[in-house]
Amino acid sequence: MALLTISGDPASRWEEVAQAVAQLLNFELVTETRLAQWMTEEFGATPLPARVWAPAAAAVLARLAREHPLLIALDGAEHLFRPAPWVLRVRITAGEGHRAGKLMLDLRLEKPQALARLRELDAEQKRLRKARFGRSSADPESFDLTLSLTNMDAAQAADVLAAAATPGTAVLAAAA
Repeated sequence: MALLTISGDPASRWEEVAQAVAQLLNFELVTETRLAQWMTEEFGATPLPARVWAPAAAAVLARLAREHPLLIALDGAEHLFRPAPWVLRVRITAGEGHRAGKLMLDLRLEKPQALARLRELDAEQKRLRKARFGRSSADPESFDLTLSLTNMDAAQAADVLAAAATPGTAVLAAAA
């Protein structure tokens, strides 16, 4: 069993990194949408209370991870599994100006509007983390590796993470 979790700051392009790493490593990519579908199949269409969301998600993912390696790309994924040799927990960050610049390009916003939208995205992320995991911010000690995309693009970050996660070369050596 091998698990790689990737989460990150809103507008840091961490989702692009996750997708690229999953392709490079041939891991199954698990996004928020995909996990929601699997949880609906497992537990029914009624939304789960926030306090049981994390254990329910971990149960579904652990079962699937026995079948093939998973890359779990959702915010807070680092809390779903305890530290283990077969788990690599990654955080992608970028400075506020860099993230606002990405929003300016993606949404065609002026800088003040992009900064306001970034504040909204940050607040929503904190609210969801608090509801699911009991804390509103990511604890740096919860991650095995943190990469900043301020001076690196998503493809470069994916290469770094693929190298770190390749069995026999680094962290996931015990998973092979």
